[in-house]
Parts: sequence; C-alpha cells; structure tokens
Amino acid sequence: MKQILIPALLAASLFASTYDYSYDMSVPNKDKKSSLFMYGQFEEIIRFDMLHFESDRLSSGSNELYHNIVKTIEKYKQESKEFRVSIIGHTSKTTDDMSENSIDSTTYANSIQNQFRYKLDSSKSNELSLSYANEIASMFAKDGIDEGLLVVENRSGEDQNFSQECSSSRNLNNRVMVALYVLKKPDLDSDKDGVLDSKDKCPSTPLGVAVDKNGCCLDSDRDGVLDYKDKCPNTPKGIEVDADGCHIFRTLSVNFKTGSYAIDDSYTDEIAQFNEFLGKYPNYKASIIGHTDSVGSESANLKLSQQRAESIKQRLVENGIEASRLFTDGKGESEPIASNDTDDGKKANRRIEVIIFE
Repeated sequence: MKQILIPALLAASLFASTYDYSYDMSVPNKDKKSSLFMYGQFEEIIRFDMLHFESDRLSSGSNELYHNIVKTIEKYKQESKEFRVSIIGHTSKTTDDMSENSIDSTTYANSIQNQFRYKLDSSKSNELSLSYANEIASMFAKDGIDEGLLVVENRSGEDQNFSQECSSSRNLNNRVMVALYVLKKPDLDSDKDGVLDSKDKCPSTPLGVAVDKNGCCLDSDRDGVLDYKDKCPNTPKGIEVDADGCHIFRTLSVNFKTGSYAIDDSYTDEIAQFNEFLGKYPNYKASIIGHTDSVGSESANLKLSQQRAESIKQRLVENGIEASRLFTDGKGESEPIASNDTDDGKKANRRIEVIIFE
C-alpha cells in the first residue's frame, strides 16, 4: 500500500491549488471570483501543502501546516502586499455511477453487502467539500485574516490525488488546498509621459515634457540644462552655460578716459582672459562695439567710438586671435547706460561692448 500512497502524496504536493486552463469554471458551487486566479496577473504564487480532514475535522497532522500558512499570510500583510487566498475544498470520488451502487440480487447476503459499500453522491460531496473549505476560512478569520481576502471554493470529488482502492487512501482526498496569490500591481504611467512606471527612470517628469525611452527629460544639446528649461537649445558641445542653458560668455569691461581710445594698462589681465576664451572656442566670433559719453559733437563721438572698438580688436589680434573673427562698430553717444549728467555716469558710458556669435 505504501508503494501506492507515497507517489500519490508527492503529486498532490506539487500540484496543490493549481489553476490552469483545464480548470472548469462551470463546476457547481464555484465562486465567480475564482476567475481572478485563472486570468489575473500575479507577482508571486505560493501553493501550500494540503490540509487533510478526518471525521469532518482538520487532522492533527495538519495543524502545524495550518499555523505555518497563517504565519506566511501575516508576513505578506506586514509587507503591505495586496493578495488573495484561495481555499478549495475536495473530497474523495463520488459514486453516482449506478453500476457502482447496483445490487447484485435480492438475496439477504447481497443486501447486507451493499450496506457496507462506499457511497458518496454528488450532493453530499459538494456539501462536504464546501464545509471543509468554510472551516479553514473560519479558522483564518478567527486568526485575524480579513475575510475579504479569502476566496472559498469547492471541487467536490472532481480532482483525485490519491487511490480509491482502500479507505485509508480514499480519505486522503478529503482535503483543502490553500494558495496565496500576490497581485501584481498594474503598470501605470503616473507622470503621463508615455513611459510605464516599471521602465521609468525619471518618474516625476512635468506634464507634457518630451522624454526619452527611459522617461527622462531630453537635453538635446547636452549642456546640462533640460530642454523644457533651455532658453538656448542649440549651444555647442562643451560650452559653459547658465541656468537657462545659454552661453556664459566672457565679455570685456573696458572704460576709456575722456576723448581717448588708448587702453589703460589696468585692463591688461581683463583682455588676456577674454583672449583666452576666444582661443578656447575657435568657432566663435566677436563683435566689438565702442561707445562714448555726450561730451563733444555727435560726429566726433561716433568716430571716437569706432576707434575704441578698433583699439580692442588690434590688441586681440596682437595676442593671436585671427582678425577675420573680430568685427567692430561704433555707436557714439547714442546708447548710454547711465546718465551723462554725472562724472560716474559719463565714465560708465565711455566703454566697449562685446557680442559673441558663431
């Protein structure tokens, strides 16, 4: 007999509470919620070993297994996992087949024999298997497991895992299969950027912003400023930019004495730094614009402003910058940045400006 029971026991452990496409959803007394287990998406499925019933009660040998199941469920509750617990009751095979219950004859001996034959019709099997499942569900509820997490079903004698040849093996089919199904969270697109959360490496991008395949905002010119913040979207590679993604240009701050276009020695370092910038970025050109205060005639000031621009250009050329990259212009007194009514204002207006361009 052991040779029959041991292989059967192993098979039952391996396939406990298994839902597959052979699982008949039309079987009576089946909760419609069972479709969740067949067609739902799960992060994890834990199928426990069977719980056996003896004389309509959980067998003593299954008590330890039951408590281990409860501990596992509690663990997943503490981890805030969303899950459901399938509880399926089973019985031994039904004996609705008339050939199994037929009386050979009306003799007294045969009538006595039939009284001891094993009989379990479908109605009684459904009742028993459901009672087994409800008993486990009731025990779970008493142990603090929310009834809303439990899905109770019964399979009657539809699924046999043990031989029907003798009462001991037949009784092993009176069992409950418990399985824990951890629901897979739906793959959302929380920031609505077109990239699902499971693949989104930048999960909080602003609404409507263009992103790459990883859900991260684009930085098309690779200047470190994202496109949706970049006010200068086509800066050349390697150029230093400000928070708006625009060039941080080194400019010149050179002022002149009244009526003069000579460069004071105090600006030597300033010009050298600007010269270094142009040397570092040979694709850039510079427009040098001279200005004056309002002292003197407009025509004289226009000429003087041009001379101031030319003097700066000459100094840069002397330091190695190609003349073809430098352009000059004079604005005279037409564009003051301060009042010409004060000495400080006049000094500020006697200046040059530099505009960098490609």
